Amino acid sequence: MAKVPSAPHILSIELREVVEGFRSRSKALKHRLQSWKYSSEVDEAERLNVDFTDYRQNHYRLVFWVDGVLWFRVCRMNPGKKGWMFSYSFYGRWEDSLLPKIVEAFEQTASYVFTSSKVDEEQLKALWAMASPGGELF
Repeated sequence: MAKVPSAPHILSIELREVVEGFRSRSKALKHRLQSWKYSSEVDEAERLNVDFTDYRQNHYRLVFWVDGVLWFRVCRMNPGKKGWMFSYSFYGRWEDSLLPKIVEAFEQTASYVFTSSKVDEEQLKALWAMASPGGELF
């Protein structure tokens, strides 16, 4: 079971709200995950990285930039071989009002990926389309 991490020093209120959005679902999330951590960086714009690993060694990363850009990746290592069994990523947009939907999309994705031997990219796109303004993923 993953321990709910403490948040790094975050300057922007918007990114603090992202941490709070995941923290509000921490009871449900920590039972599904082996590890969970936050990190933040400031280059041209501040960003928050949210990293998760589940018990099947699926790796998830969400990156939220303060300017509203979101990047998501999920991948599963190929045991005994080099590379990934699958890797899926996209960019999208986020805003405060969509945080509950983003957290829900992450929970549904983690549940789907954990229980699936083969991950369908179209299924993942459908799960995340509701969490991006206008359903736009790029």
